[in-house]
Amino acid sequence: MGMNRTGILIAVALGLLAQGLIGYAPFPFGDDFAYAPLAEYRANPELFPRDDQLRLFQNHAQIYEWLYRLGVAGPGVEVVFRVAVWVLAAVSTVTLLIILNALGAPLAALPVVLGLGVIVRLGGMGRGDFGDLISPFFHHHNVALTLVLSAVATAILKKSWLAGVLLGIAVYAQPMTAFHGAIVVGLGALFRSPVEAVKVAIAAIVVALPAAVPILGSMVGAPEPSASIDLIHDAYRFRAPVHYDPPWPDIGLATLYLLAGWFGVVRLARSDRPVARFMAGVMAGFTLLHFVTAIVYKCGFSEWFGFFILDANRSTPVLFVLGTAVALAGLFCAPQGPLVRICGMFLLA
Repeated sequence: MGMNRTGILIAVALGLLAQGLIGYAPFPFGDDFAYAPLAEYRANPELFPRDDQLRLFQNHAQIYEWLYRLGVAGPGVEVVFRVAVWVLAAVSTVTLLIILNALGAPLAALPVVLGLGVIVRLGGMGRGDFGDLISPFFHHHNVALTLVLSAVATAILKKSWLAGVLLGIAVYAQPMTAFHGAIVVGLGALFRSPVEAVKVAIAAIVVALPAAVPILGSMVGAPEPSASIDLIHDAYRFRAPVHYDPPWPDIGLATLYLLAGWFGVVRLARSDRPVARFMAGVMAGFTLLHFVTAIVYKCGFSEWFGFFILDANRSTPVLFVLGTAVALAGLFCAPQGPLVRICGMFLLA
């Protein structure tokens, strides 16, 4: 399947169709009630004089703030966010088409990937109310997910510098999701060529540095403990315990997608070893993140906030589509043998 104008138009149409099937929730919704006041406060520091936690919070969702200000200054926040949701749906679907093309899968696989990895509701590990890859509302997390997916696509095509730039930009949307993307894309590039991994790392660090320094500075130079925010108890567990403590059935569901991806990698190794090595690194990255969720975090091994940063539910929406895409590519590239049936069983499950 070659990348052409017709294929791209079909992908855009499928993305918008998926968005329509998922639905739309207008602004304000969900986290808008947290991040909109943050954007207002940063524009006018005189607001909310008694909200100490808001004043201590270092805004990490800069892309949200930029789009919010664009909406306030122009056509309205609701209009800007609605257009952003449509653009994200189209871009993410075209990106999936690029990935499938690189894996050797036909255009017919795209609606299957959307059906199994996006349209079906995969709560818990997909962060539930925060939306999956294509969300019913605008959230900066979805911007980061789309950028991470785009970084995977460009890295497969050996455009390492561009992949690093995309990961760096993702930091301005959701730093922790971008960090997950760096692990996944970095390992993929490393498995294929250490030089590619170095290029990705350099580009990502250079682009992300202006956003990362203030965040790290706020963590290192925080005020006395009584005046600071406990990221785990005051934010994660208090605000959204279900999102950060998914039940075992949701973890098992994500495991099926992970295993489907691994079996797809094995099949790809018989036809395209360089691509298979890259995708093996990608799946290894997701396995590491999944291990943190299933073993270290889920079992209460430690309350170290670093494990919460590595909690796989931030990036699992990308796993859902990549695991499906790799498994389907394996089926199309080598449609014979027992592993084909295993891939199909995991996808059907």
